[in-house]
Amino acid sequence: MKDKQLYMIGNAHLDPVWLWQWQEGFQEAKATFRSALDRMKEYDDFVFTSSSAAMYEWVERSDPAMFEEIRQRVKEGRWVIVGGWWIQPDCNIPGGESFVRQGLYGQRYFKEKFGVTAKVGYNVDSFGHNGMLPQILKKSGMDYYVMMRPMPNEKGLPGRLFRWRSDDGSEVLTFRIMYEYLSWGKDLENHVRRVLGEFKEPLNDLMFFYGVGNHGGGPTKENIESIRRLNGREDLPKLVFAAPDRYFRDMENKGLDLPVVHGDLQHHASGCYAAHSGIKQWNRRAENKLIAAEKFSALAYWLTGQPYPAAELKQAWKNVLFNQFHDILAGTSIEPAYEDALYLYGEAMAIGDRALNYAIQSLSWRIGIEQDESMLPIVVFNPHAWASRVNVELEVGGIKPNAVLLDDQGRPVPFQTVKSLAAARGRFRLSFMADLPPMGYRVYKLVKESESIRPVGETLAFVLGGGENPYLLPERNVTLALRHLNGQTLPRNAKVYPEILDYLGWCSWDAFYHEVDEKGLLAKAEELQRLGLPVRWVMIDDGWSEVRDRKLYGMDADPVKFPRGLAHTIEALKRQYGIRWVGVWHTIAGYWNGIHPDSGMAHELRENLYVTRRGNVIPHPDAGRGFGFWHAWHGYLARQGGDFVKVDSQSAVHNFLRHHLPIGQAASAAHTALEASAALHFDRTIINCMGMSAENIWHRPVSAVSRNSDDFVPQERHGFREHALQNAYNSYYHGAWYWGDWDMFWTENHDDVQNMVLRAVSGGPVYFSDALVRTDPARVRPLIYRVKAAAVRENGGAARPLPSFGASAAGQHPVLRHPHGPGTDRFHTGDRAGQLHSRASGIGISGRHGGRAVRLLQAASRCGARPDAATCRFGQRDPAQPAFAAHLRRAVRHAAFHSARSGRSVGRGGPACGGRTGHREGPSVRGPMLDIRLRRMTGGGIHPCAAPIFMV
Repeated sequence: MKDKQLYMIGNAHLDPVWLWQWQEGFQEAKATFRSALDRMKEYDDFVFTSSSAAMYEWVERSDPAMFEEIRQRVKEGRWVIVGGWWIQPDCNIPGGESFVRQGLYGQRYFKEKFGVTAKVGYNVDSFGHNGMLPQILKKSGMDYYVMMRPMPNEKGLPGRLFRWRSDDGSEVLTFRIMYEYLSWGKDLENHVRRVLGEFKEPLNDLMFFYGVGNHGGGPTKENIESIRRLNGREDLPKLVFAAPDRYFRDMENKGLDLPVVHGDLQHHASGCYAAHSGIKQWNRRAENKLIAAEKFSALAYWLTGQPYPAAELKQAWKNVLFNQFHDILAGTSIEPAYEDALYLYGEAMAIGDRALNYAIQSLSWRIGIEQDESMLPIVVFNPHAWASRVNVELEVGGIKPNAVLLDDQGRPVPFQTVKSLAAARGRFRLSFMADLPPMGYRVYKLVKESESIRPVGETLAFVLGGGENPYLLPERNVTLALRHLNGQTLPRNAKVYPEILDYLGWCSWDAFYHEVDEKGLLAKAEELQRLGLPVRWVMIDDGWSEVRDRKLYGMDADPVKFPRGLAHTIEALKRQYGIRWVGVWHTIAGYWNGIHPDSGMAHELRENLYVTRRGNVIPHPDAGRGFGFWHAWHGYLARQGGDFVKVDSQSAVHNFLRHHLPIGQAASAAHTALEASAALHFDRTIINCMGMSAENIWHRPVSAVSRNSDDFVPQERHGFREHALQNAYNSYYHGAWYWGDWDMFWTENHDDVQNMVLRAVSGGPVYFSDALVRTDPARVRPLIYRVKAAAVRENGGAARPLPSFGASAAGQHPVLRHPHGPGTDRFHTGDRAGQLHSRASGIGISGRHGGRAVRLLQAASRCGARPDAATCRFGQRDPAQPAFAAHLRRAVRHAAFHSARSGRSVGRGGPACGGRTGHREGPSVRGPMLDIRLRRMTGGGIHPCAAPIFMV
């Protein structure tokens, strides 16, 4: 065994605080040092190893004579200083600056007092070690490291001795202590025999740590005598008194091929990181306070001559570094120890507060701010090396209701007042978001009372109105809202309906859901062409884009689903199947969880993107920078042949930015950026989706179409009732701002006719979403009519549509017959003639006017089923003419009102109240073409009248 060697490391692990307070640790440190000095007098070959500059300073201040003895032993090389840090801290929780300060203050102290610096990092009892420590150790002059935790059962390592590498490539030769950093009992034979199994080729040399520890003590006489005795045994390794420095030098000289470990060394006692949150919070607050105080104190010293408080800040840092001792910061000490820690943090914070205040007062008084009694200047400093957007709160007095906050460019800044911390009247707590330059300041001015400048950023929360006329009420509320919105949006009557949406459309969502691909889209387009249905636009909905982790990864389509790219699919739809326009779906954040941070677009457009506190990457909330993202992506989509967009998840603006910006400001910027790009690339054609929150409704500049409900789910047996209710209810107010998109539907469905009626009266886009071979053309044709170019010319250019649905023999009326064939009960005869009713939904249009509505719809349906005839009339009324629309509108309105008066429930929103609608013809036809338009009765839709809600 004599070819193997144990380096016997005499030490005394001393916890200055643990199951005792620092005063007891102070006494034990002195007793331990005294014992080590006495052993050196008794044994010439004895070597002692010790760390932690804080305990040396205790001895220096309380026992100068002992301190001088230690200095002499250090010169002899028998007292070896390791660690190089102020204390043995927790090695996970402190900030990076604190680890640097541990080395700065520790190594500086050892150099000043003993003329040496430690070469070995030494944290034998810390509960884990973060992966960047090799860099910090190396830059602090320490090439080696000793640790013990985590133990082998907590983390496997390739050996006791290895090279530990940090992310920057720095390496320190590291040793993991075997079993314990101390020894129990007087004789060490059992401890020595226990480690014999740790010798593994090529490593025949290990360190063995001995000495009474935790509460101090160090090597005893019996320990030293037993080492001398055991060294004479042939069945045991060679035992030599040494320090870690010698061991590491010897191992390096052997040139061993040692394994490399990269990353953290974790974890031991993980629960400690959830214990005593207070000490962890105090630590971080103190760290940040002192860093800020140092930065601005240095600036003030250079710029204004303010004295730099070096000695005070040094003492403050020593307090913080001591409290980072692993048994204090981890939360494992006794309760009184945390009262002591709070005193030290309190002293450090007080020093930091004073230094910071002196510095920024010195700097701010040299800023040229005009004197104005009506204005309160607010100077906000940023201690970071990067630009910051932060919430600022401060106590002020004398704010009037018409107060305005201005930035340094004279622009109004959103702010709010919250409850003051003071109980006295006249005090307010001002809260606002400040945009600050790196390592600089910004001046804000609170104009306490202003008649000429209007505050901004105040989101209109709600508009409350009352009255007895339910038709005038939304108009009055809209007028009031517009007055407060200052032109941020327009009412519907001032907007332009997109021409594309005048035509029949088809959407991929309910047909394919996320499995949409080029093959399916082209197959469906071919089917629609074969059925003779004049679908003029197609919406490629969710599922087309390239995403990872529910985040947008690229500008083009998923390469698996669209192997030839989006442009190829769009070109094929248009060239082969007569689709005139193709729309593309995306969310207001790009995709549901934003944009993937590792994507090429995130890198290329980083100046136009923003990272939220939750880590989501989204278009920048500054409208100008956000526009840059949309301009790049929309421009790309337009070059692929895209003609318009459907923008989903718009209410998510609040979810992404609710802790960053006032929601009105965030929504206004998001919609402004989006619509500016859509105007540039898609002639303002947007279908807004899932954005019926007030902040969305009130902040879209010019877009004209918005989803009016939640998703319609055609598979649900009773889904139509709720869907009809939502659209009727929402259009009561929503219809004053937008044409409502009442969502797609299936033509082969248990509620197909009701869905057709609902879209006919919506006034918005009409599009279905049938899967392959699931389209019933008879359900689609009643919703369309034709406008012939020749007829337009004959009518002097007027867009009066001519019927071409087909009819029976000239002069005869179409025969009323059951559109679904015998055995169905959707249309009733006899006493209940004309009642449009679904047993599944429970919604009905009943009574005299209901019968009229059904007969008109039956006529339209019958005509639509026979497109070969020349004309189609019902009672001398052309179904495509405004008179037909008005007649149907009145019938539906009065029928719905009849249901409301009779107490029939229309879903959970209460009784329904019919609303006014108006006919809107499609745009005029230009050129010798055949345009297939939608028959739509537009206006506000059917308005419910829920008295308990609206009648105040």
